Amino acid sequence: MSTPRGPHKPISPDSFSSRVAQWNELLQKASFVSECFSTSMDRPQKGDVVYCDPPYTHSQSIIYGSQNFDINLLWEKIAECKLRGAKVILSINGTRESQKKDISIAPPSGLFERKLMIDCGTSMIDRLQNSGKSMNGEKVNDQLLLTW
Repeated sequence: MSTPRGPHKPISPDSFSSRVAQWNELLQKASFVSECFSTSMDRPQKGDVVYCDPPYTHSQSIIYGSQNFDINLLWEKIAECKLRGAKVILSINGTRESQKKDISIAPPSGLFERKLMIDCGTSMIDRLQNSGKSMNGEKVNDQLLLTW
């Protein structure tokens, strides 16, 4: 669980154990690597699907501190994947404060074919910063961008 507090209720040890057992079975043939996204995105080919969930530009410094993320490099890598025939899905910041504040980032023209807005409820950052306060009117919508 990535959110240390908020509306999430902890699961019981028995439920957690059951979930771990299910995931263990499902992931027997999976492999995991720890590497820069730009290296990972050099591999996808035609028919592959890539899901990108980068640091959101609006809250990057709040969550990641001094870490630096280059959104322009991500745009380049998405374009390369698209040219090779891989399909790319990107989730990135959209609107907050119930669509009153546009925090979206515009990708290069022609990179994505579709854009969907996803209702995310309230953000983790807002819940942490406003602990104990009312969160009315604080709905967040993320952009989901697809290259096909």
